[in-house]
Amino acid sequence: MSARKPREGSLAVGGREISFTVDYGKRKHLRIVVEAERGVEVRAPRSASFAMVTEAVQRRAGWIAGALERVHNAALRHPKPSYSEGEEHLFLGVLYPLSIRTGRGLGELSGGRLALRVPSVPADGEAVKRSLNRWYASQAESVFAASMARCLPRCAAFVQCAPPLKARFLRARWGSWSSARGILLNTHLLKAPPECIDYVLLHELRHVRHPNHGKGFYELLESVSPEWKELKKKLEETVRLRLFA
Repeated sequence: MSARKPREGSLAVGGREISFTVDYGKRKHLRIVVEAERGVEVRAPRSASFAMVTEAVQRRAGWIAGALERVHNAALRHPKPSYSEGEEHLFLGVLYPLSIRTGRGLGELSGGRLALRVPSVPADGEAVKRSLNRWYASQAESVFAASMARCLPRCAAFVQCAPPLKARFLRARWGSWSSARGILLNTHLLKAPPECIDYVLLHELRHVRHPNHGKGFYELLESVSPEWKELKKKLEETVRLRLFA
């Protein structure tokens, strides 16, 4: 099936108008995402009719309204980063002020500050953001490998050896599992406390036994991570709202 162009729509529900965009792609299921920058986005299969999309938005209108409110409140608490000197950014759940320096190479944690290298000072926000993301990416392998070392023994009953583990900046998911490619984790997870990183990795390791999110999946997750609901909430509140605000 050929590609379909994105489409915009709006729907009046309970006296409130919900505007949304539809992104058609090669996917099996329809998903609704609410973000600060993009608003309400419906990610739909190419075969989905616009009527089907509208029905899904109407059915989830209550959830969408709540998500929009949470995103709005998060934006008030956490203004969009300026990537300027002294601004605080998360690493493993701890806020570090930025120290922007001229030079080449990656940044480093030094003296309780996150020192970043940029071609010249003063640097614009985008240059600092790129430098910060390069630093996060450089830490991903060691941090996620340490998480795997903590999580794998808890999954010994159904995972005999560590699956391939890769990292990439993602917008809408913390991680994913594929029997062909292994586990992919969102590099933004480096902003989260280690126990939240472990929760996401344990979630993906469950998919080795249960590919889908059925009853068996959650029973298994509960058995190895009984605190998973609290960790999920902590992750959403401390990292995702900062990420998308």
